[in-house]
Amino acid sequence: MVWAYSHEISDHVTVIMGNTDLIEDCVEANSPARKHVNEIARCARRIGMAASKVSSLKEHFVHRE
Repeated sequence: MVWAYSHEISDHVTVIMGNTDLIEDCVEANSPARKHVNEIARCARRIGMAASKVSSLKEHFVHRE
C-alpha cells in the first residue's frame, strides 16, 4: 500500500515540477518571485527523491520474500 502512495506522490511531483518550469520561463531572473519558484522546485525534488527511495524499498522487500 505504501508503494501505491509513493507512486501517487511521484505523479503529483511531476506536475509540480512541470508547472515550476513553466513559471520559471515567465518570471524574470531578478524578480523577487524567482526565489519562491526556486524553493518550490527544490522542495518538489526532495519529495520526489523520498518517494523514489520508498519505491526502491519495494523491490528490496519483494526480492527477499
